[in-house]
Amino acid sequence: MKYEIYKTTSRSIVVMDRKVDKAKALTIANEHFKTSKDNLIIERGRTIGDEVVFPNKAGDVWCIYRKGIS
Repeated sequence: MKYEIYKTTSRSIVVMDRKVDKAKALTIANEHFKTSKDNLIIERGRTIGDEVVFPNKAGDVWCIYRKGIS
């Protein structure tokens, strides 16, 4: 499964197509984060060029990142 990793100053965000089941998306993202799935947040989002926009924006991608980082 293809996914992209977007990096900000404070977090990494794994982004993948929303055609992937939510549970499967968490499993795939956890290959990057290597933590308990309970420590991950998954939200809807969209990409605009080289930018990722979320949370819960109408879009066609899942945005997955670790809890506790703002």
